[in-house]
Amino acid sequence: MWQYLVGAFLGAFGTLIFGALKNRNRMIQYGKQKRMEEEKRRLEEERERERIQEQNRIENQRLLAEQRLRKQQRLLAQQRKEESDREKLEELKIQREKEELERQERKRLELEAKKICREIKRSNSPVCPNKKTCDKKDCKATCEILCSNCNVHLCSECHEKSVNNCINSKKSTIPENSTTPENSSTPENSTTPDTSIASNSSSDDSISNSDCSSCYLKNSMKNSMQKIEHTDTICMQADHDYDCFIKTCKHIYHKECLMDYQKVKGTLGCIICYKKFTEEDISSDFFDPNKAVIEYNI
Repeated sequence: MWQYLVGAFLGAFGTLIFGALKNRNRMIQYGKQKRMEEEKRRLEEERERERIQEQNRIENQRLLAEQRLRKQQRLLAQQRKEESDREKLEELKIQREKEELERQERKRLELEAKKICREIKRSNSPVCPNKKTCDKKDCKATCEILCSNCNVHLCSECHEKSVNNCINSKKSTIPENSTTPENSSTPENSTTPDTSIASNSSSDDSISNSDCSSCYLKNSMKNSMQKIEHTDTICMQADHDYDCFIKTCKHIYHKECLMDYQKVKGTLGCIICYKKFTEEDISSDFFDPNKAVIEYNI
């Protein structure tokens, strides 16, 4: 019995010790497993953190690379634009230089053509190409001579030299009160009207040729018994210079008077000799040779 009790006690004590040891081993295993799980979780978190950091680093590198690429592209585009602008400026400069050279060449040719045309028109002009007045001290005639037949204004000396070339020189007349220089002999077919006093012995043709024909007719109706006083280039009854004459009949007009008269009549005809003419017969080269610069439309 006693042995039975001792055996039971030992069995219970052994069972208790075995259970305690088993429980201890279980606790140790549980703690070890828990530590392993924590370590595993920590490692996983660390790996995840490293992975995220690596992704962020790669993303940052990608963004930096894209930023550098965009910057390079902007710089390249800016360089190309600057080069294109420089090329355009060079082309524009070359084009402007070419246009300037062409303009200068055209201007030079126009000036040459105007010079040639001016000389041609000057030689054919009804105004003395040398001078408007006789500058000799002993000459009392202060205006040029007007040949009433060919309507050419010349000073006494020039008229004396060119009288033989007058196509109607035989029809010219000499007024009684004409004045000529003492040193120059006046030909029989020349006329020398004075500027201050109109010649009383000059014919109606000479008056009409030395005055604007339209102004002459207008004023002759008012002063039919009086002669019209006039200067050689400006009509006393008008505030503008002579600027045209009819090439066919050589009668002088103020262009404004002529156009106004023709607008009323509706036809182109000389109001002195009634000869018909066209617009091409109206001269535009009646000029004052005392002017320094004479411009013509070519």
